[in-house]
Amino acid sequence: MEYWWILVVIGVLFLLGILSIFFPVLRVVFKWLWIGIKWIFKILWYIISAPARLVVLLINKAKAKKEGSG
Repeated sequence: MEYWWILVVIGVLFLLGILSIFFPVLRVVFKWLWIGIKWIFKILWYIISAPARLVVLLINKAKAKKEGSG
């Protein structure tokens, strides 16, 4: 059983989900954690996709310049 920690994580998340029913403050904490996690992934996506977006921008500028002069 090499990936036992996945079962532990799922169990802890399930337990915290059940506890959030009885303790509403946990629901607020989880909501803010989820918002933070989404922002982290959004920032990582912009960092990872920046080179590709830069190449597309340069190609579009080159095409616009070529169409303008030709």
